[in-house]
Amino acid sequence: MITEPTGVFRQDFEPINPIRTQAEKITKFIWENLSDEERKVGGRDVQAQLLGFALNIKPAIFLGKIDEPTIVSAEPIIDFLSTNGIDAMIYGPFLINRKLLLDRIKNELDFAKELGWEEGMSLEDFLAKTSPYERNVLGEIRTGFILGFPQSAIRAFGENRISPKHELIIPIDIEGPTGGRVYFFSTAKSAEHAPDLEDLKKRVGVVFDHAGYVKK
Repeated sequence: MITEPTGVFRQDFEPINPIRTQAEKITKFIWENLSDEERKVGGRDVQAQLLGFALNIKPAIFLGKIDEPTIVSAEPIIDFLSTNGIDAMIYGPFLINRKLLLDRIKNELDFAKELGWEEGMSLEDFLAKTSPYERNVLGEIRTGFILGFPQSAIRAFGENRISPKHELIIPIDIEGPTGGRVYFFSTAKSAEHAPDLEDLKKRVGVVFDHAGYVKK
């Protein structure tokens, strides 16, 4: 039996914020429908990402391995998210907020086209182009796009893989308010303060503040 971490969930003595209450309800439901192995391995990082997903910070979450069941049962999760205002889908290892991913495609259309998006294409067709376990740069770049990584970091990763410039690659961790990482990826040292990366950090902080979290 895997016991749930308590860091994300509101303690009884804390003031009630309806946004936080809703997000934690969603987080807790999905967490309880993950496999014991996923909860054990993912721990606080998965919990932080679920919270980010519930607060519309993340368009998608990567859960486990395709060949190993990560989610106990997908249908209850999709139904629960639908009743709580999130149009979600599960595709391979991804739990996806359809609206947020489609919004990203619309807002970064030129980049999305580079990754294979075509006019009139369904989201499912676009996702079918992505295999996160294939050792190819384009597949890994598409995965970063789906997961919400900033374009600057995705491009830096791709350029380093295609034509290594020996530029220093650094990890970027954006932590949740109570532990765990909402985002973690890498980028080039020269892109450490890229505008889209700084915007993402700021947006994550603003959303958590608005939900009533105080980082400890």
